[in-house]
Amino acid sequence: MNKRLLTMLLAIALILSINLPAMAEAAIPASMEKPQNFTVRNEDSSTLRLRWSNPDSIKKLMSDSEGSGSEIFCAIDWRKNSGSWNLADMTPTSPKYVDGVHDIFFLNIANLVTDDQNTNDTFLVPGHLDPKLDPSITFDLKNNTYYFRIRYLYQYMDEAGQTKYVMSPYTGEAAIGKNASGTSVTKLNPPQGLKVAVQKDSNGKPYFSLNWTNPADAIEANKAAPVYHRIDFKVGNGKWYSETHDIGELPVAPDSLLTTTDNFNPVEESYLSEVVIEANTYYFRILLETQPAADKTVRSAFSNIASTAVESYRESSSWAVPELDKAAQYGLITDSIKDKMNAPITRQEFAELAVRLYEVYTGKKAIPASVNPFNDTKDPETLKAYELKIVDGMGAGKFAPSQLTNREQVATMLFRVARLLKPGNDFSAAGAPAFSDQKLISNWALDGVKYMSKNSILQGANGKFSPKGTCTREMAVIIATRVYEKYSGK
Repeated sequence: MNKRLLTMLLAIALILSINLPAMAEAAIPASMEKPQNFTVRNEDSSTLRLRWSNPDSIKKLMSDSEGSGSEIFCAIDWRKNSGSWNLADMTPTSPKYVDGVHDIFFLNIANLVTDDQNTNDTFLVPGHLDPKLDPSITFDLKNNTYYFRIRYLYQYMDEAGQTKYVMSPYTGEAAIGKNASGTSVTKLNPPQGLKVAVQKDSNGKPYFSLNWTNPADAIEANKAAPVYHRIDFKVGNGKWYSETHDIGELPVAPDSLLTTTDNFNPVEESYLSEVVIEANTYYFRILLETQPAADKTVRSAFSNIASTAVESYRESSSWAVPELDKAAQYGLITDSIKDKMNAPITRQEFAELAVRLYEVYTGKKAIPASVNPFNDTKDPETLKAYELKIVDGMGAGKFAPSQLTNREQVATMLFRVARLLKPGNDFSAAGAPAFSDQKLISNWALDGVKYMSKNSILQGANGKFSPKGTCTREMAVIIATRVYEKYSGK
């Protein structure tokens, strides 16, 4: 025989002699932990929700069993009032266990939606408990008590090809209805550390990737009832979505699961007609929500605000950050001051800030004075402030744009802006506090100082106002922000 042919035949024979890989085998557990944190709640009058957490040992068993043909089920047992348990001590091989009624109570947990905390949730309607009932029948929770318990079933094939089971203990019973206490979630703390990043889909269209940290109380509450987030958003200086819609209409977490991330596409989800990153700043905040009962909704306060804006400001004092973040959201931080917020503010910089406050609040564009009264500046923002009668000169045709602004000047200029924003308001100084250094306040500044201090917009310390004290950029922005919030209702 040809030597090459003989070699080929031997190789083929060797390949054929090798057995094909068998289905992976999993170690059969001798016992299993029971489900954890088992609860029941009513979603509405015709729907009950059962909820439990899978312990780490069950997660591992599910992972080890993949591809082995073995499966893990959750058996739901129930009773009504003082009646008997539905499954009693039946084994999964009992005919009644899978007779078309009781298979409803035999769930493959691999097919259930699981959240980040490895928690499962499923529902029951009256027809599940009694298929003879009319579909319109609801649970009578006023006059009856329903009790539930669950356990795991590990299904595998023995060497003889017979289906076998390993069963965990049952959980303790969870009750709902007459005299049952139900879940007790009453409060949620807000999410923390919200951040946003702009991403692009396969078509190059932008969407927003959000991530945050959930508080410990939300993780604990999620064991009893689903805790999920809702997204609030706004474009530029527009209104928050929650200001024009019910909070229940805010975008909600997929499958109402507790998570720390969400990819939000407001165009695809029909909240916006377009997203133009280059032309707009997009702001986001989220809250947490749960419904421990059909007639009860618990919501947290909103998280911090995250935006797509490139860094809005730098070099600020730590105490100023919360209010500066709001100022950035409102669009009150001007380019000329944003790079060093803790530096003193000049007259020209403050004139620009005052004009920005006016424009943001009114939605109108200020117009520069047609004739420039100053011989030391041609700055258009200063000329706008002069036209609006927010600023005056220093005499002899001078504006002194580089001169630092003090506290009484800031109070006076923002007092003038306030009168522009709300011309019909009461701007009297009645009820304003008296400062021990009031004699140091210039006469022309007294009304503005008193009004600002009376309304807690610009206050003194230790009984003094310190009218000639230097005002920093961050202080000026914060004071402007307080004026904006006072009149806009923010």
